[in-house]
Amino acid sequence: FLIPGLLPYGYLLLLYGDAGCGKSATALALMKHVVDGKAFQLKDQLVPVKAGPVIYFNADMSTMDFEEEYDLHEIENGQRFHFVPDFNLYRQAQFVKKMNEVKPSMICIDSLSSCSGAKAGDENKCEFAHPLYWLSAKNGILWPPCTIVVLHHAAKATGGARGSSAIAAAVSEVWNISHPKKDSGLSNDQRVISIGKSRLNRSGETLIQTQNEDLTVSLVEAKESEEMQ
Repeated sequence: FLIPGLLPYGYLLLLYGDAGCGKSATALALMKHVVDGKAFQLKDQLVPVKAGPVIYFNADMSTMDFEEEYDLHEIENGQRFHFVPDFNLYRQAQFVKKMNEVKPSMICIDSLSSCSGAKAGDENKCEFAHPLYWLSAKNGILWPPCTIVVLHHAAKATGGARGSSAIAAAVSEVWNISHPKKDSGLSNDQRVISIGKSRLNRSGETLIQTQNEDLTVSLVEAKESEEMQ
């Protein structure tokens, strides 16, 4: 495990939600734990996280917007954090080269649609999920095994992950992140994470994400009154 009990090496996680719900912030918070080697509070345990490099592949935000978000997390070991702007999932040779140069413990792809370039118009076709199947199949083969987090958008009509059902089928686990409801008793800076598909048998779990004073995050199981988003 990269983060014991939460994210294994070789795992492909799809994190989706509405615009502005905190997908990028959550990914960066998880990466802070990795690059700084910060222990992670998961449910009722404080679990160790081995320090290692990460790569943030981006095509969703401008470099200026990303730098503003990055600075908010006060990452201590910035030399372990690698940022790749204007990324395209279909440039596989460049991707493999970068992965073997850095040998990351974790990467984030932000976002599935924007990093797919012109192919993003085909989201509802099964073929749109091909890069995800490729990432899953080649992880640990063409580059050292790492945890992969792919950010994606929610469908406006259904609230589920946007696009073909093949997208969810291609990944190891699916998280939906959202703001808490006003009457949930949670604060504005907390987030509700609902786990859908899971190869670790966590389907149906609801977790509450809280930012700690040192800008790391913790995840605890939702109480019954908090489970409704």
